[in-house]
Order: sequence, then structure tokens, then C-alpha cells
Amino acid sequence: MRTRSSACVSLLACIAPLASPAGAQGVALRTGSGTPSQSLREPSTADVYWLALNRDENRIVYLADRVVDGQARLYAVRPSGGQSLELSAPFASGRSGLSDFEISPAGKSVLYLADHEARARYELYSVGIDGGAVVKISRPQLTGSINRGAYTITPDSERVVFLDGQSKLFSAPLAGGSHVDLSRSLRGIPV
Repeated sequence: MRTRSSACVSLLACIAPLASPAGAQGVALRTGSGTPSQSLREPSTADVYWLALNRDENRIVYLADRVVDGQARLYAVRPSGGQSLELSAPFASGRSGLSDFEISPAGKSVLYLADHEARARYELYSVGIDGGAVVKISRPQLTGSINRGAYTITPDSERVVFLDGQSKLFSAPLAGGSHVDLSRSLRGIPV
């Protein structure tokens, strides 16, 4: 079961104490490659919805509405401070943003649930904890949303197991690739 931090009510309250002695470095926006392209050094009024520390304790991953009020996006920052890096892909106007995320057991990737392609249709995406290309995990024929809690990363951090919008069970590589329909294997097994 994932836990959420409700104690953090602003980006500044959560991230500023982690900044270097020289002061907060702001939030860096990325252009899609995972590299900072613009540093925002003004104090932030963004809400942080929840955060998590990766296994190696060298990245804090958090959801915040830094760019558009109410639209949650995924960021990572070092616990020692510095610039935050936006990990999520850009969102079209009118999208809600991220609904949930999970750091892989190995601590190198983040799986997240977002409505990138259609308003209020949540699908799974993965990205490296240091940025990089965002990969869609959900199967292309998905017609409904994947619900929070209806997915997990395997202990070896290699695959994602999820229920699609039609309650079919699938497995797919965390790095992206072919899906395996596990629902066929479960036929006849009482639930």
C-alpha cells in the first residue's frame, strides 16, 4: 500500500529545507529530454500532492502543480537540494495531469498514471528517475482508464502488471514493449 504525505502544502515548504546552503535553486522545466531548460527561481506557490524517496535515498520524487494550477506533474530532486527536474511528458490544455506514481523497487524508474492522450482517461507511463524518454506502458487499444492501485511493478523492476480499463490483466516491460495477456491464464480460476 502506498502512503501519501498530506503535511506538505506547498512546494516551497517541502523542497526548500532540502536546498543547498546557498538557497533554493528553483524548479527546472524540461523540454522532453530530461534536461533542465529553464530555471524558475521565484518562490513557488505550487501545491505538492505527495512525495516518495527512492530506494537509494538519492532522489525525492513528487507530484506538484507547478506549471498549471491543479494539474499535477512529476518531478525529482536530490535530497541535498538543487534543481528539480520535471519527469512527466507535457500535457495538453484541459488535462488533469498525474493521478498516481510508483518508484520501481530498484529505484531507477518511475511508473505513473496520467491523462496525456485523452482528458480523464488515465494510462500508465514510465520514465527514468533521472529523466529521459517517457514510455507508454498501457496497451494501445485501451478504451477506459486504468484505476489507481490497479497496477504494480514486479520485485525485479523488469515488468508492470496491470488491469486495463476492461478488467483484463496484462504484463508489460517497464521499459516498454509487447504486452502479455494474463487474463487467458486465469480462466477457470475462482476469484
